[in-house]
Amino acid sequence: MIRLLSCSLLISLALLTACGKKEAEPMSAPAPAAEAADGLPAAGSAQLDASSKQGASAGPEATPQRYLAVHHFLTLESEADQVEKNWQTAQAKCLSLGCEILDASLQRNQQDHLPSASLSLRLPPKQVNAFFDVLKQGGEILSQQTTTEDKTDAVVDVEARLKNYIELRDRLRQMIASKDGKLADVLAVHKELADTQAEIDRITGMRKALANETEKVAININFEPIRTVAERGIWEPLRNAWRRSGYNLTNGLADVIHFITSAIPWLLVAAPIIWWWRRRRRARQQ
Repeated sequence: MIRLLSCSLLISLALLTACGKKEAEPMSAPAPAAEAADGLPAAGSAQLDASSKQGASAGPEATPQRYLAVHHFLTLESEADQVEKNWQTAQAKCLSLGCEILDASLQRNQQDHLPSASLSLRLPPKQVNAFFDVLKQGGEILSQQTTTEDKTDAVVDVEARLKNYIELRDRLRQMIASKDGKLADVLAVHKELADTQAEIDRITGMRKALANETEKVAININFEPIRTVAERGIWEPLRNAWRRSGYNLTNGLADVIHFITSAIPWLLVAAPIIWWWRRRRRARQQ
């Protein structure tokens, strides 16, 4: 009996996997698209509002939930001695707002390099404006770019597959609870249950990763100093050129040697042809 049920479940698994992508609506989840609009520029917010109003006028079934991954790229410029302070302040404010710091790096002031820093984080959409206000207090935002990627199809597909595998797992558990059939059949069902649970865990991880992308706003910040001639001195470019003169000279000689060695094979081929052509030309003239 268990063998027949196992075969039927395997067939149902194939059918469920094939129709997983045809699920019309995802499972209940937060609405990141509406929240992400707080961190978008005015144009992006207007576009989302317009699409929402258009869907609402068409009826409740015509307003599918959208899952958007929003990413901000900023460059903050300040005085050289304020770069590290702004970097630390941004991290402290980020943590107080419930963010997730993905990467943080700092290059302190050295003889040949001005200080610089970078920060990569994920922040709840409602806290983006407050975080930007803190950044503006430490310097000037030179550039800001916002990208939005629609993850709706990926979320719907993952949730449908997860639902199908959970249903299969429940059926396998019911088969094991019946305790009917041969030992080999029972072991086969146990193996199928373990494989199904592993797939559920994998898909659950994918869903959490998508949720992290769509329910939070990604922000990348470059902290740069204000660059002026006075910081390094008016003669600094000449000193740098003199220090690199030896390297530039040897690099130029290397290019010449490379050209000569590359041309030698062609000269060996062309020399006999030129000699033969000139000899034949002289013979005709005589």
